[in-house]
Amino acid sequence: AQQGACYRESDIDLLSVEALGYPRHSGGAHRQATLAQPASDTSSTTARNAHS
Repeated sequence: AQQGACYRESDIDLLSVEALGYPRHSGGAHRQATLAQPASDTSSTTARNAHS
């Protein structure tokens, strides 16, 4: 892995919790942003994540 590169959404969450002090119980910054999307948008995110 290259330094400074994120390959998965979970990489962003891990970085936000471990390095930036984001609350662990929230799941990370990307997870919170995903949960804040309208329900119609999350179906495409779920389908995209299934292929990862």
